[in-house]
Amino acid sequence: MAENEAKETKEFNARKWIIWTIIISVIIVVGTAIFLVVTYSKDNSGRSLIEYIEQGIVILLAVAGGCSSIISMINGKKNNEEQQKREDALRKEQCEREDRLLQQQKDFEEKWNQKKIDADLKARARIEWIQRVREATSSFYSSCNDLLKATSLVKENDEIDTNYIKELVLNARQMGAILILYFGPEANIDKERELDATDSNKGKNNKMVALIESILNSNENMKKNHDETNNKLKYYERKMDDLLPKIPYIDIEIPNPDEDMPSYYMEEDTASEEYIEYTNIEKRYNSILNSFSEKYNNQNDRLRKLIDAIRLYLKIEWDRAKNNED
Repeated sequence: MAENEAKETKEFNARKWIIWTIIISVIIVVGTAIFLVVTYSKDNSGRSLIEYIEQGIVILLAVAGGCSSIISMINGKKNNEEQQKREDALRKEQCEREDRLLQQQKDFEEKWNQKKIDADLKARARIEWIQRVREATSSFYSSCNDLLKATSLVKENDEIDTNYIKELVLNARQMGAILILYFGPEANIDKERELDATDSNKGKNNKMVALIESILNSNENMKKNHDETNNKLKYYERKMDDLLPKIPYIDIEIPNPDEDMPSYYMEEDTASEEYIEYTNIEKRYNSILNSFSEKYNNQNDRLRKLIDAIRLYLKIEWDRAKNNED
């Protein structure tokens, strides 16, 4: 404001000086004309009027030239001030433009840095999440594997501590619950993906949780199945042990043309009731054993499927963290 007022004052003074210059010039011209007229009227030297007029014209031209020079000088100063004003305005506009560009650059750098910080934080959080899932998966797999070993029929005649099996089941349940927490519900899912899909993990969580829950449900039945199977096998073993001595044997003659007396060997009587009952019990025994082995193998297959699915899941997440993807 002060600068504008000062410039307005300068412009007003320039106009005033031009006016005063013109007024003074007019006064000088008028005074000179009066002086020449008076001088001419009193002049007795015989000078002619034309000489006075010529002298007056010379003076008039001199005054006009001086007045013009002064006015030109004043206008030049005014023009210089206006030029300075325009230059100042241009410099100001340039400074403002540079300030805006600097601010825009600063804002862009701040946004870019913030995005980079956010991306780094997301990547670190995802890497930490991957490590925790690995640990939870390892703990869950170990607990399930311990339960499988404890309830296997490799040493079916050995007694197994029931409380120990219960602890293994409880530990596996706790490890499974922790692992499920890492695969929460997903929003805005058009369709679920298969666990072996390699393009993305989006839509896998529900199936991952279902697989873990199926393993947990199977764990709950492992001890019960083991006890029932062992009891049945022991029952049939006792029956076969009782029946085996009762199976009758028959003599089978082996003709020997080189000797007068034939040879004989003993063979179980396959037509006897005892033998038929023994073989039926043996078939049931093997069927029960095969059924348990199938359940055992199915649980192993589910665990292997879970390990493979989580390995693929974590690889995809690792690639997303490495590429700073959302």
